[in-house]
Amino acid sequence: MNTTKDTVKRMMGWAKENENVRIVMLTSSRANPNAEVDALSDYDIELYVKQLESFLESDEWLEGFGAVLVRWPYEPPDNKDRTTRLVLYEDGPRIDFQIKGVQTLAEVATAPRLPDSHDMGYQVLLDKDGMTKGLKPPTYTAYRTKAPTKSEYEALVHDFWWDITYVAKYLFRDQLFFAKYMLDDSLHHHYLKTAISWYIGAQNGWQSNPGTYGRWFKKQLEPEVWSDIEGTFAASDLAENWNAMFKAAEVFGMLASKVGEHLGYAYPFELGRNVTDYLSELRRTADSPAGNFR
Repeated sequence: MNTTKDTVKRMMGWAKENENVRIVMLTSSRANPNAEVDALSDYDIELYVKQLESFLESDEWLEGFGAVLVRWPYEPPDNKDRTTRLVLYEDGPRIDFQIKGVQTLAEVATAPRLPDSHDMGYQVLLDKDGMTKGLKPPTYTAYRTKAPTKSEYEALVHDFWWDITYVAKYLFRDQLFFAKYMLDDSLHHHYLKTAISWYIGAQNGWQSNPGTYGRWFKKQLEPEVWSDIEGTFAASDLAENWNAMFKAAEVFGMLASKVGEHLGYAYPFELGRNVTDYLSELRRTADSPAGNFR
């Protein structure tokens, strides 16, 4: 696998010889001194170029950094002044290229604050024309969890108790694919993820960044809380998914109520109990086919 030194050296050698490329900028985790980086961390590279056309016509230039294993998107998208090429190379490194016209740098330089992609961290690796001298320094505070407003909090909590009924409905019908969508996508990656982020934010003075899709949750939570969250995931067995659904309800209620207490927002405990009773009755009926549901 290529090392950081090898990848950057190869990048710089190519850029210096390419007259079209004026600026090379490293962004995201590899440019953030506070971020954890490992061998699988992407190289987020911004190329500022005079002419975008050559990057839209062919992907042959990507081979200058090694043999391409797979890339995305399959064809270069043309957004007039920028394009994206995400590439995984056979010898290991993944490089996420954002190729932009040099004129777009003015948007970053004149904005009242850096865009989140730059405020998270950036390093100028090459600037042939001194165009980056006026850029604001990063604060490394982008993507921190913000405290919800009262209406945001209430909407999330009530919507959770609505959507969880869909999980039970499709488990009851033995329609696993739909049930898993509601449990794993809706409950986990919307409601529960948000509640976990708020919980961590409240504990840390709203200075925390949970990472994309909560990838840093485990290291930011108490071990016992993380263990409870693990219990909200299940494989394909229907009984496991019923149990995971009830565990999700328990964990969501625990975290969301603590966030509400911290912010002075009322948590609807009665709603949670009533919906849980409904879910329990539905499961009892599912376990006793001869019975009638309500």
